[in-house]
Amino acid sequence: MLDLRSYGSDGFSDAYSVIKERLGVVRDQEQPGYEGRAPIRESLVRCIWFGQHIKARMLATEDGTRAEAISPGWWNVEDGPDFQRAEVLFEGRGLVKGDVEVHVFASDWARHGHDKLEAYNSVILHVVMWNDGRGRFVTNQAGQKIPQLALSRYLDCELDELDVDEYPAADAQGGLCQQRLAKLPAQAAWVGQFLDFAGDERILAKARMFSRRLESTTFEQALYEGVMESLGYKNNKAPFLQLARLAPVAELRRVVPVDASATEKAQRIQALLFGIGNLLPSQRPVHGAMDEESRAYVGAVEALWQALTAEYGKRAMDKDAWSFAGSRPANSPPRRIAAMSCLLARHGEEGLFKALLMAVEQAESQPDDPSKARHALRGLKAIFMAAADPFWDRRYGFGGQRLARPLKLIGDERCAAIVLNVVLPLLLAYARQKGDAALEKRLHALYRAHPKLPVNNVTTFMNCRIFGSSGRAVETVTTARRQQGLYQVFKDFCERDDITCGKCAMLLALDAPTRE
Repeated sequence: MLDLRSYGSDGFSDAYSVIKERLGVVRDQEQPGYEGRAPIRESLVRCIWFGQHIKARMLATEDGTRAEAISPGWWNVEDGPDFQRAEVLFEGRGLVKGDVEVHVFASDWARHGHDKLEAYNSVILHVVMWNDGRGRFVTNQAGQKIPQLALSRYLDCELDELDVDEYPAADAQGGLCQQRLAKLPAQAAWVGQFLDFAGDERILAKARMFSRRLESTTFEQALYEGVMESLGYKNNKAPFLQLARLAPVAELRRVVPVDASATEKAQRIQALLFGIGNLLPSQRPVHGAMDEESRAYVGAVEALWQALTAEYGKRAMDKDAWSFAGSRPANSPPRRIAAMSCLLARHGEEGLFKALLMAVEQAESQPDDPSKARHALRGLKAIFMAAADPFWDRRYGFGGQRLARPLKLIGDERCAAIVLNVVLPLLLAYARQKGDAALEKRLHALYRAHPKLPVNNVTTFMNCRIFGSSGRAVETVTTARRQQGLYQVFKDFCERDDITCGKCAMLLALDAPTRE
């Protein structure tokens, strides 16, 4: 077992990368997949299809037939096709209902024996990432031709940035690491330290991503884009990011009078964001009747947008870019945009980035005092939870019934996710750019003290993968840092079809000699 104590360091450690290099773990770029792309796992392709992270209006099957997914189908976690009861509109055939099977490569259809299994005769579409065989169709057991759709041509997302945690989880089984650990009941501390290092690597990777963005933008804009993506959840990340770039912070500040009240500032920002986003009642139907309060609010916002259309009207997004299906009403795009507008209005003069930076710099967050670090974290979350609007606090949309009680525009869990996935990595990128070791040390104290987020599909899968049903996951994965470590190991090893357990850095580290 590798002695991890010699790899520790203050601040965000690169120990995980050092350990992988020492163990000879091959980097992604050294092991390309198809068409020069890094290998991906089939589960990721399923997420892309289910979430429709594709240019839907451009879809065509491999034989040139235009296609439109009316419904991607129901995610099937049992045996049989990956999606059931799908509805696909084919040019010349009309609406076809049936099942959809998903693979990384078109050749996987025959390799998995689906051409010989009656259970797959119900498949109406074979969805793949890459058509490695260049065939237009595959054939089922009944001899019928099934059209193929290659997603690689229609992606509207970056594979490395697609979150899979909110999608249905695959069946989790204990890996070889779990078998090894079952024989080492006293090694929970070792696993925890390994996950700590992996968790540091995940935040460092996000900081590097922000550093790349900062080559062409400001810290304030990078924060704005990151928060907007987080508010978009899985189905609306791309349109929220697009909106943030079409209506950047600098231009929002320009259209907002300095002497206006916070409510007036927020309403002006809302008018611009709703208008460019093609979300106003004049741009799309409103669900539910509008009462007097709604009509007054909509009238004011529409008037503000009309005054801006000459300059910004041509930037309006495609209204089909937004997805309203599969999300809670409280998380609807207009409500989330209203929340962002309130944050920008509230911190218009000094900027939201500066407010967060000052909150960290002024907080008492000593490395050896987790209680002070947790207090500082609550202060960061409070900045986002303070987003409030007299109209949207009691509304799900422009129309419909007014809520009896006000509802937070950004809830506690989403605020925590923003702090963990956006604020800490961006401030880390800032600290490293400025050479501010004290700030980095303070950020690491906050990261170590950050409590766990609610479990999701990835953490559930990985807890079972590493710990089985022993219950040791509860004892070991006690912080958000270790949860992030689970994500990193999942991304590097468990998510990929081309890497077996025998090539996993955790297993190799478990089997490594204590001393060189």
